Amino acid sequence: MPVKGEHAAPLLRVPPSPIDDDDPTSNDDDDDAMAPHRHRRTNKNDVNIKSLLFLFIIFLNVVPSRGLTDTENLLKFKASLADARALANWADDGGQVCDGDRANWIGVLCDEGLVWGLQLETMGLKGKIDVDSLAELEELKTLSLINNEFDGPLPEVRKLVGLRSLYLSNNQFSGEIPGDSFEGMGKLKKLYLSGNKFTGEIPSSLAGLSKLTTLKLEQNQFTGRLPEFTAKFEAFNASDNRLEGPIPASLANIDPSAFSGNKGLCGKPLEECTAAQSSSSPASAPTASAAGGATTTSKSTVQPTPTDEDDDPTVPTAAAAGGPWKPSTASIVIVAIVVGVAVCGILAAAFILTRCRNQSPESIEAGPPGTAPPPTTIQHKQDAAPESHAAAAAGGRGGGRGGGKKLGAEAAAVKLSFVREDRGKFELTDLLKASAEILGAGCFGSSYKAALSPGQVMVVKRFKQMNNVGREEFHEHMRRLGRLKHTNLLPLVAYYYRKEEKLLVHDFVPYGSLAVHLHGGTKP
Repeated sequence: MPVKGEHAAPLLRVPPSPIDDDDPTSNDDDDDAMAPHRHRRTNKNDVNIKSLLFLFIIFLNVVPSRGLTDTENLLKFKASLADARALANWADDGGQVCDGDRANWIGVLCDEGLVWGLQLETMGLKGKIDVDSLAELEELKTLSLINNEFDGPLPEVRKLVGLRSLYLSNNQFSGEIPGDSFEGMGKLKKLYLSGNKFTGEIPSSLAGLSKLTTLKLEQNQFTGRLPEFTAKFEAFNASDNRLEGPIPASLANIDPSAFSGNKGLCGKPLEECTAAQSSSSPASAPTASAAGGATTTSKSTVQPTPTDEDDDPTVPTAAAAGGPWKPSTASIVIVAIVVGVAVCGILAAAFILTRCRNQSPESIEAGPPGTAPPPTTIQHKQDAAPESHAAAAAGGRGGGRGGGKKLGAEAAAVKLSFVREDRGKFELTDLLKASAEILGAGCFGSSYKAALSPGQVMVVKRFKQMNNVGREEFHEHMRRLGRLKHTNLLPLVAYYYRKEEKLLVHDFVPYGSLAVHLHGGTKP
């Protein structure tokens, strides 16, 4: 209890809590002494509350802006084009653009209900490219606009930070590309800018993309020096430009043809540089410019290199390749593909036979490399499903009845991806129930004939040496393979992807050996 005459305020120097401020038992004199401090505290609380309310309102406004679906974003992209007649089935009719892995719109690639790629090639598209709408496609990995009529400067592609592949070849883009145009695109692996009218120096931001494996810059008007790239290229082409100066060490092992048409370039793998070339600047290359203009050929006369045929999605057709079809070159490519598919099928069959013989999923990895066993017919039994060839194709694990149950659950959870819309659909479970005949096996996988129903016989090829192939890359190559059409090619009908399993489904052709297709005859 305070002594008479002694002031009690010093005992209350600690700032009161909000509850203390409202305490009805507080001393009036003490309240008066602390009034200025309380006033400041109240103002601070008001500011904090207002700040929280302000942030909450902003949050409410931001959340709805992320609600656009892939369908709505693609319609916005279409609306920005000056001529989009080729995208007539891109319509706001209430349907979804993706149905699982199946796309309902032309040129769209889907994966698990989301758009992961746009392949809008040779469609006569022109106008503005709405990059902002494309940036809202969260799973967009590949964008191909090859062989269209887009012009003007390069779009702001740096907004598409998730892209792995960007194909802009054979358009009418022009002007200089800013040095920072590709900053932030650290996931980019393939970039095609060939066959345009780009000028100025090669953008410096390309030099820092360490994951870049393919870079096509040919048939432009780039000037200046080649930058020192950090990437290790599998395919590189800068021919038919106006480049000059020494070739950097990072490109010293590239094929010399990748630098043809640039009279100002020197150094390994070309001729050694002279003192004048080593010290030249972009402004001192009028001769190189003239040479570049003289040697640059049109899109219709330059044939793609063998590397282009592997990577460029436009190569399968003569129009997409940009030149007249040469029978000799096409025949070589076709024969090579047919031979490759046949060899893979023979090698793959040995693997599936070993699995069937051992009747144990754990022993499937040991197969007789390069040997094809005699045809064997395997009928499915309800209790032996995991040991059958179809279980191997579906990636079943375990044995006996327990394994069969697990296989059924896995099969129900996945679907085949069809690349041909003119074919009737069937499920992976249909393959599990089908009787099978081993066609061949090898170190890469196996091949067998599956009779789904009378008159519907398929060939299923299972590969075990492709487990390091990613989902995106596998989908992209399968869809390209599905577009190939030729009398000597067995078209792909469907495929199946899982980390441990890769399946290719084709039509069965009686007596369909390579020798019969190449040389004729009724039997191999």
